[in-house]
Amino acid sequence: MWDEYTLKCLAINFYHKLFYNEKDTIQVFILKRAFPAIDHESMNQLLASVIDEEVKKALFYMKLFKTPGPKGYQSYFYQS
Repeated sequence: MWDEYTLKCLAINFYHKLFYNEKDTIQVFILKRAFPAIDHESMNQLLASVIDEEVKKALFYMKLFKTPGPKGYQSYFYQS
C-alpha cells in the first residue's frame, strides 16, 4: 500500500526527470506578438455572461447522433 506522500514524491521525481534538461536549466519563452490582438468589442463579447437561450439554441442546432461530448452524451440526450 502506498501512502500519499510517497506517491506525491514519485510523481514529482518522474516529471522532474522527464522534463529536466541539464544543458538548459532555464528556458525563456517569448510569445510577444505570437497571437493576434483582440479588439475591445470582441473582448467584451468573450467576457459577456452566457444566456440560457443561447445555450439552448446552440444545443438544438446540433445534429442528434454526432460524436459524444466530454461526458459521453450525444446531443440527443440533452434535446429530449
